[in-house]
Amino acid sequence: MNKNILKSALILTIIGLVCGLLISVANWITEPIIEQNKTKEARKAYKEFFPELDKVEIEEVDGTYVYEYVKVIDKSGNVVGHAFRTKGSNSRGLIDLLVAATPEGAIKGIKVLSYEHTPGYPEKYEGDDGFLDNDRVRGNTLDGLAGINNLAGATDTGSLLDRLIKEVGEVAHNYVVSVQLDAFETLFGIGATGTVVLEFGAEDVVREKLEVKDANNEFLGYAYKATTLVDEKALTVVVGMTIDGELKGVYEEEHTLDTKAYKDALNNLSGQMMANLEITIVAGNEAVGNALNTLFAAIRTTANPDIRTAYQKIFGEGHTGVVDEEFTATEIVIEKAAVYDAENNLVGYTYTGTILMDLHHYVPDKLLTIMVGVDTEGKVVGLIHLVNEHTLNHYENYYSALEALNGLAVENLNVESVTGSTISADALNAIFNAIKEVITNE
Repeated sequence: MNKNILKSALILTIIGLVCGLLISVANWITEPIIEQNKTKEARKAYKEFFPELDKVEIEEVDGTYVYEYVKVIDKSGNVVGHAFRTKGSNSRGLIDLLVAATPEGAIKGIKVLSYEHTPGYPEKYEGDDGFLDNDRVRGNTLDGLAGINNLAGATDTGSLLDRLIKEVGEVAHNYVVSVQLDAFETLFGIGATGTVVLEFGAEDVVREKLEVKDANNEFLGYAYKATTLVDEKALTVVVGMTIDGELKGVYEEEHTLDTKAYKDALNNLSGQMMANLEITIVAGNEAVGNALNTLFAAIRTTANPDIRTAYQKIFGEGHTGVVDEEFTATEIVIEKAAVYDAENNLVGYTYTGTILMDLHHYVPDKLLTIMVGVDTEGKVVGLIHLVNEHTLNHYENYYSALEALNGLAVENLNVESVTGSTISADALNAIFNAIKEVITNE
């Protein structure tokens, strides 16, 4: 009996050793191939950013995440760009990024080279060009990179991307001297310029309002310059905002005050709405924090009339809405408004519906509130989301269907349910059905 046990143990040990050896040999054979494929993928990305590339010079970087600095050179021996490779892991797996920049250090783009996260999640952070969405990335130069704004429904992926990008911003100055961008390029992107709005009357705190356009003269938004004194020292900031009220960020003009304690808080304002332009005061640095919030409060008040209203988002510029005070709210449809154009002609109505849905027994109920615009002929003009607490990666399955509703007769307000996202469809259709019932009974 003991001999049989020893024999079995010996056989199992030998099998284990052989399997371990085979795995080691397999890794020894495949690892160089995997690395070679990664190198090919990186070189392909270099070509995307730098078509004039002839060769690259690679230098190892001993960072927590950043592991390579790449100097891109053309056939004439000129440096035509820079790149940093940065990778890291979290509970979702690995992400390997490439950050590309011009010779002057202005960001050309950021590309995900490979990842182990849930398929489709890193893509949520990408724009139409396949690179990370510039509107989410904080910073337009290498040494100004401050991370990326997180996206609901893919926060683990966003948190890792944020760390990878931030470290590039921290180490880049050791390799590249970045061009100094002005407030408009820092907030809105390379090529953006600001023009003072002469009609704006300077206030005690908000000194200037500027209209910002890109290199093609396309309107991007507004910038507001505000200044105050802290211990007789000037503190001046420029805040960028889109016409829909989304913050592009806060640019600090030169000053001698210590604002380091608020660096992360200021960076995190990018992507927030103007109504949220405020920071939490840091103990020990209350004077600067209070001064910043004084500036922000004044800017919020000044900027509010420049933000498109819900009626303008649906019906277009120049339209206004008048709430129907005689409308009797139902359980779901809580408001009706008449919409008028710039000449005060009635062009349609809006109906605001809201519903609280029980998504799962282990998470809080989620609210969905939308406003639907209907013209005087009973056709859908469009809709906007006022509150949406549904899980984004499920809800976004209906974006195309919602856009397709424009121009349809109101009785056709409906979305087809998508497997795995049925609760969001139920919420939308409940609101649509309630709106149709209200219109039918009018």
